Amino acid sequence: LQPALQATGDAGRVLMARHGNLSATTEVLMPDGRWLRISRSPTRDQGFIVLCSDISRLKTQESSLRETNLLLDAALENMTQGLCLYDAENRLEVFNRRYLEIFGLPPNRIKPGITFREVLEIAVACNNHPNKTVDQLLVERAPLFAESSVGPHMIEFGDALLGERICQPHVVMFLEDLLPPIGSQEVWAAGVTYYRSRDARMEESKGAGGGDFYDRVYQATRPELFFKSSPHRVVGPGGKVAIRDDASWSVPEPELTLFVTPGGKIAGYTIGNDMSSRDIEGENPLYLPQAKVYDRSCALGPCLLIADEPLLSTTEIKIEIRRAGSPAFSGSTTLAEMKRKPQELVEYLYRSSSFPSGCFLLTGTGVVPPDSFTLQTGDEIQISIPPIGTLMNSVG
Repeated sequence: LQPALQATGDAGRVLMARHGNLSATTEVLMPDGRWLRISRSPTRDQGFIVLCSDISRLKTQESSLRETNLLLDAALENMTQGLCLYDAENRLEVFNRRYLEIFGLPPNRIKPGITFREVLEIAVACNNHPNKTVDQLLVERAPLFAESSVGPHMIEFGDALLGERICQPHVVMFLEDLLPPIGSQEVWAAGVTYYRSRDARMEESKGAGGGDFYDRVYQATRPELFFKSSPHRVVGPGGKVAIRDDASWSVPEPELTLFVTPGGKIAGYTIGNDMSSRDIEGENPLYLPQAKVYDRSCALGPCLLIADEPLLSTTEIKIEIRRAGSPAFSGSTTLAEMKRKPQELVEYLYRSSSFPSGCFLLTGTGVVPPDSFTLQTGDEIQISIPPIGTLMNSVG
C-alpha cells in the first residue's frame, strides 16, 4: 500500500498548492520524476472527492511511442522507395516524399483520405499517363487491389520501368527505381554444387575431353569458386540481361545468392541469375571466365532478405522462361539437392581473401534447360524463391 499512500500524500500537497485553480483532471510532474493524474469531483455538501493515480509508466510509454513515430517518419522520408498505404476502402492513409517524387505528384494536392481514383485523376492531370483516361487506368490497376495480389509488379511510366511490391491486407505499394541490392561488393559464384549441374557440365564438355572434369569437381572436397561480377556489370529487377555476341548457346542459371559480411557471416539472401554461354565453356573449361563474366551477365534482386537463421532445405527455386508470351521452359529444385552447405562455400571463399565491404556469393544451379534450348533476345526470365520474392528480367 505504500505507493498508494505516497500518491495520496502527493495529491494532497498538489491540492493545497493549487487550491481554487485545479481543473477536474490534472496531470502533474512531481519533483522525483513521477507523474500523477489527479481527478476532483464535487460532493453535495460543497466538498470534493479526489482520485489520484501514478501514471509514470503510461507517460514513459507515450514518450517511447513518440520517439518511435519520429523514427518511423524519418525512415519513411529517407527511403529510396516510394511507399503508399491504402485502406480497405481504397483511401490513401500513408505516403512518403519519394512516392510523390517518382510520380511527379504535387504535395499540396495529395492528402491522406483521398481515394485511389482521385490520386489517378491528379496523376493524369500531371500528364503522367499520356493517352490514358482515369477509367482505363482503374481497369489496369484493379488486379493490384485483389486479395491475391501479393508480390512484384512491373509498370511502364514514361521512359522508365518501375516495380511495385504489393502487400496485403489492404494495399501497401512500394514503388522503386529498380536497382540491384548491391553497393561496392564483388559478386562470386560456386559451380557444380548440384548433381544436375554436374551432368550438364559433363555433357557440354565431353567433346573437349573434359567429360570427367566436372564429376571430379562435384566429388572433391574443395568447391569450384570463381569471380562472377563487379557491381557495374550487375543488372537489377526489370533490367535486361545479355547474351554474348560470340555465343550460340546461352542459358540463365537460377541461384540462391548469399550476402556475406566482411567477417564471413551469412547476413542475408537474394536471388541471382548467373548468365552462362554453354558453348564457350564447353569448348574448353579454361574459357569459363569468358563464358561467365561479361557486361550484364549477372542479375540480382528483387531485394535483400535479412535473416539470422538459414533457409530451410525445402526452400524451392523456380524458373520460368517465356518467349513471345508463351512458356518456353520451366523447372524447379530445392536447397535439399545442393551438395554443399552455404557456410561451407563461404568458408572456402574467405580463405586467404578479404572482402572489406562483404560480398555476394551465388551458390550454383540445380535447374538447367535441355541442350536444345538457348536464350533469344526478348525472352522473359522469372526466378522465384518464396522467402525472397521473384527476380524478373528480359534478354536484350
